Amino acid sequence: MKAITIKNKKKLIRNIIILVVLLAAGGAVAFFQIKAANAPAAYETVEAVRGDLEQNLSASGQVKSENIKTYYADVDAPISEVFVKEGDTIKSGISMLSYDTSDLEREKEKAELDRQVKSLELQVQTEKGQKEAAEYAQATANIAVLDAQIAALEGEIEQVYGCITANTDWRENTGAALQDEIGDIEKDISKLDTEIEAAKEIGGAAGRAEVKKLKKKKGKKEDALDEKREEARSHTNTDLENYLRQKQDELTKLKELKADNETEQKSSEDGILTGTQQAMIGKEREVAKTAEVDYQTKIDKASAGVTSEFGGIVTDVKVNPGAVVQGGTELFTVQDDSKVKVSLQVSRFDLEYISIGQEADLTIAGREYKGKITHIDRAASTNESGSSVIFADIHVENPDENIYLGVEAKATVHVAEKKDALLLPVEVINMDADGYYCYVIRNGLIERADLEIGIASDTMTEILSGVEEGDQIIIGADAELLVPGSEAVSTSVDDAAAEGEESEEPAEGETNDGAAAASEE
Repeated sequence: MKAITIKNKKKLIRNIIILVVLLAAGGAVAFFQIKAANAPAAYETVEAVRGDLEQNLSASGQVKSENIKTYYADVDAPISEVFVKEGDTIKSGISMLSYDTSDLEREKEKAELDRQVKSLELQVQTEKGQKEAAEYAQATANIAVLDAQIAALEGEIEQVYGCITANTDWRENTGAALQDEIGDIEKDISKLDTEIEAAKEIGGAAGRAEVKKLKKKKGKKEDALDEKREEARSHTNTDLENYLRQKQDELTKLKELKADNETEQKSSEDGILTGTQQAMIGKEREVAKTAEVDYQTKIDKASAGVTSEFGGIVTDVKVNPGAVVQGGTELFTVQDDSKVKVSLQVSRFDLEYISIGQEADLTIAGREYKGKITHIDRAASTNESGSSVIFADIHVENPDENIYLGVEAKATVHVAEKKDALLLPVEVINMDADGYYCYVIRNGLIERADLEIGIASDTMTEILSGVEEGDQIIIGADAELLVPGSEAVSTSVDDAAAEGEESEEPAEGETNDGAAAASEE
């Protein structure tokens, strides 16, 4: 073996030192690599903070008048003159159109003559009906009286017939016996006359007493004879038959008179005006009068022409002088430029955020105005692109002469406002089938926080539940790559920005690609 020279010893020592340094450096590198592999991941976070929040809805629309009046012709007449043209600015109460009333005047004169003729015809018809009614009433009254008289006379005749029948029956049954009684009484009286004469011949007191006695007895017989004869006379039919013939003649005349009145009643009844006919006559009078009044009304309207009800802009003129218009023909359209609105198209997604009474800031032709929502349609319409939209009107509260109808307007509707609300940036909030959520670092671990959100602006969202003030919310990371339960550390956005400003420039040949990638994450 050769001995090692000192020169070689120095070289060997140097090599050993280099080897030891390399080994030490390699170990250090390996140590830090292992340590880095086991370290928690760092994520940029933002803090849940409290603050004031306003939710607005931006939309575009068109300036329109809130008071639009389309004028229509209210008479049938030729147009004499038109005093306005499309685009004119007019005031309230100005004459916009005049009519030629000559045709209406002639029609009115004709209607008046027709009414007079009709009135006379109806008067004749009425008087005839009244006469027939009076005759009918008189005949009816006469018939009633005659019926009563006939009934009474027929009753009386019936009684006479009864008496005649009774007398005939009496004579057949009782009359013969009565005649026998009368004969017997007459014989008794004759016998008493003989006895009286005999007593007178006796003379003296006895004779006179006997005469007196016999005369008294004769008087009673004579009274009985008178009664019997009266009874027999009362049952004779001669007077009754004469009386019966007289009453039968009267009855015949009464029935003839009744027949004449019935003929009169029947003939006059057909000429009596019924209630319906009388009502029709009244209506015909009214119609004739109304026709005349209508023409006068039309003349009055035509003479007045068409006058503007309010000031504004004439946006449409449909007629020209000389044209003959009928009632209902469209003439003009006037839009009031002192009462204007902005008509917005609101999508179905934004419909839930608007309501009547909300205030809005308006920009029209570069000028700012204030407004308030006054109307929201209850039915959707289809816009030019075929989408369903809801139209809403914003009343312009401070219109001026710089507003032009039909121009475009921008509106910012103040939907809602919250004071001291818990807020998160909109970009940290995710959504899936279960709802809204975000990732928060708590106790060194990543957690999913399910959120209940409130109002939102373009940048911030109100959080009603799910996180608390001061929680660190991961921002800028892909939500699909975050694993709940894994370790993590928070690097606030403000701190990361500060570290970026204080970091040294990369050495020659190095780049910031890693930092840029981290920032993009």
